Amino acid sequence: RPSGHSNTSVDNNKCLVRQLPDCSLASMDPDADLMGLGQHCAVAHCRQVDFLPFTCDCCSRVFCLEHRQYTAHACPAAGFKETEVIVCPICAKGVRLSPGQDPNIAFEAHTRSGCDPANYAKV
Repeated sequence: RPSGHSNTSVDNNKCLVRQLPDCSLASMDPDADLMGLGQHCAVAHCRQVDFLPFTCDCCSRVFCLEHRQYTAHACPAAGFKETEVIVCPICAKGVRLSPGQDPNIAFEAHTRSGCDPANYAKV
């Protein structure tokens, strides 16, 4: 806005007057707490202040980059969202593991039902 004008502007299309924020350095509070901008990681032994924190989509708590994954913060609500897949070396199909499931047991179950070596050539 040109110098000498007040801190208001007029929108000629709608004939409204609105107050513009004063963004000058003189209006800033020198005692403002800049640490209030970030959030602390919810992991008790970490508590790192993060200015771009991650919010877990399962437990809704805030975490730093290091603890953003379900396993990194031992998320009790992760449940079915955390998935692990192994690729069958016989048929090249993906075998989904349940949380905490032994991959060997899942592989055995897969080979007994639905494992087709002919599929390997298709992939």
